[in-house]
Amino acid sequence: MKLPAEKVRVCFLILCVLLNIGAMNPPVSAEMGESVFVDAGLTVEWDITSPKKDYRYEGKLIAEASGTMERTTGKGKSGRVADPVMMFLPGSMTIHYSYEEREYFLGKIPPGGCRERIRKSVSGRFSSEEPQGGSLAISRISSMTDSLVKDISPAGKKFAEQLLQVYAQQPDSFQLTIRGPAETRQKEKLRGVRIRGGKTCSSEYYEKAVPLFEIGLHMQLPESGGIEGRRNWSGDGKQAPIKFVVSLSDIPGAEQVKPAEGGSGISYSVHWRIGSDVGPGFPFPAEEEWEQNSEEDCEQVRNDIEWIKKVIETYEDKELRNRIKNKYGENAIEEYQKAVEKAVADHFKDPETGESPEISSPIQTNPHCTTERCGRGENAPTIDATIHGSTFTLIEYDSGGNAIKTNQGAMDYMRSVFEDAPGGKNKLNGILDHEKQHVADLTSKGYPQTLDEWAEFELRGFRKELAEREQTLKELDC
Repeated sequence: MKLPAEKVRVCFLILCVLLNIGAMNPPVSAEMGESVFVDAGLTVEWDITSPKKDYRYEGKLIAEASGTMERTTGKGKSGRVADPVMMFLPGSMTIHYSYEEREYFLGKIPPGGCRERIRKSVSGRFSSEEPQGGSLAISRISSMTDSLVKDISPAGKKFAEQLLQVYAQQPDSFQLTIRGPAETRQKEKLRGVRIRGGKTCSSEYYEKAVPLFEIGLHMQLPESGGIEGRRNWSGDGKQAPIKFVVSLSDIPGAEQVKPAEGGSGISYSVHWRIGSDVGPGFPFPAEEEWEQNSEEDCEQVRNDIEWIKKVIETYEDKELRNRIKNKYGENAIEEYQKAVEKAVADHFKDPETGESPEISSPIQTNPHCTTERCGRGENAPTIDATIHGSTFTLIEYDSGGNAIKTNQGAMDYMRSVFEDAPGGKNKLNGILDHEKQHVADLTSKGYPQTLDEWAEFELRGFRKELAEREQTLKELDC
C-alpha cells in the first residue's frame, strides 16, 4: 500500500493527533533534549562557457548555518521512553554567507570596441540571524510501531494501525531544511562593477540582490553515533546558476540528488551535523571562522604595517642604493626597483617552502608623460586599477595635479574588494593616499631621474600608506 505524498502528509498529521504528539504536557527526558545543535552548509562553484563560446561565467557561493533548533512537538508524556516524532524550529540560528560572480566576454572584439574581457564582477560577505532559517523533524515511527499501537485508544486504533503499516515500511529518518539568508537579502546587496561595451568601455557601479539558497535533506537515521554526513557531486551547466536549491534523500524508493548528478560546469558540496556533540564545546567550523574575523583583521593590518615598514627601511638603505649606483649608474631606476623588491621579498620568504611572496599592487599611478624628460607640467597622471586582468582608470588628473574625472563605478568596486577582505577597512584610502602623493610629486617636480630621487619619491608614498594602516590598527582596538 503506497499513498501519494500529499495524502501521506495529511495522514501523518492525523496520526500525530492520535498519538497525542505535541500535547501540552510537562517535557520529560528523551533521546534529544529541548534544544538541538545544528551545523549545515552548502558550497556551489561554477566555471561555465556559454554554448556559443562567447561568454564565460565563474563564481562561488558558500553558505553555513549554525546554532540551535528548539523542540516544538514531540515533547512526550509521562512514562513514554521516547517520542516517535520530534520537530524543531530555529531558536538561535546564524547564517554566514559569501558570494562572488564574474562574467567574461570571449567573443571577437570589433575594431574600436571595448577590449576589456571582464564584463561583470560582484561579491559580498554577510552574517545574519535567521529566525525562519529552516526546520528539523526526527521520525522513529518505524522502530516504535509496536509500542505505539498500545498507546492508541480503541476508537482510533484500526485507522492508526493502517497508517502505521505505511510508516513501518519507511526507515527511521530525519528531515532537515536550511534556507536563507532572508534577513540579509532585505538589508544588503552584492556590490561590484559592470563594464559597458562599445567604444567607451565605461565601467559603472553595480548592485545585485543577494541570491537565496535552500538545503533539503531526508536521510536515514544512523543506528548509532551522531547524525552527520557530506555529499559532493557535479552537475551540468550552460550559464551561471540563478537558483541555489539542493535536496538529498537516501530513503529507499525515494532516493534523489537534486540538482541532478552528472555533467560538468557546476560542483555542489553539502555537509551536516546534528546533535549535542556539536554544541558549544565543539565549535562549528563556520562559526569558529567568522568569530575569528576581528582577530584576522588585526593580524592582517599588523602584517601590512610590518610589510610597509620593511619597504621603507629598504628604500632608506643607502648601502643598497650605492651598490646599484656603482654597478649600473646614477639613473638605473629599473635595476634599483628590482633590487628593492627582491630584498623585501627575501625578507618575507616562507621558511618551509623557501618561496618568496609576489610583490604587486592592484592600484598604480601612470604618469602619461608628454615629453621624454617628463618634467613638471609635462605629464597628466592617472591612478589605475587592475580588475581581473584588465586595467581601468580610477582618477584622471591634468598636468597641474587637479583631478578632472573619477570612475566612480570602478572606485566603488575596488572599495568593496578591499572591505570584504580581512583587514580591509580603510585600506583603499591608504593606497590612494600613496598614489595621490605620487601624482602631486609628478606634477610639481616631474618624474624622478636619479636613484636618490626615486627612493624619496617612493618613501613619501609609503609613509602616507603607513599612516593609514597605523590609524586603522588603533580604530580596531586590537
